[in-house]
Amino acid sequence: MDNQLRSLEKIQLHLMDDAQVASTYLSPAEIEIKNRLVAGYTHWIENPTTPDSKVVTFLKETFSISQRQHMQCRCNQAYFRKCKERQ
Repeated sequence: MDNQLRSLEKIQLHLMDDAQVASTYLSPAEIEIKNRLVAGYTHWIENPTTPDSKVVTFLKETFSISQRQHMQCRCNQAYFRKCKERQ
């Protein structure tokens, strides 16, 4: 769990970096998670009334992710909410 938190903190620090800069700081697995976060956040912004469960479904279908990764997406929903509330 500590490694996952460290990874999420690193991803958050480089969330808005372009691919070249992000690849300097993030592992390939972290970049994949970053891409999912960005896609989920973008989907949510474009469809602001979308419930959390639909965003997770969108991510599962778009990225063909497993149940374990699905749970990680659900953990990141709190991050989505915080970003959305800041707007």
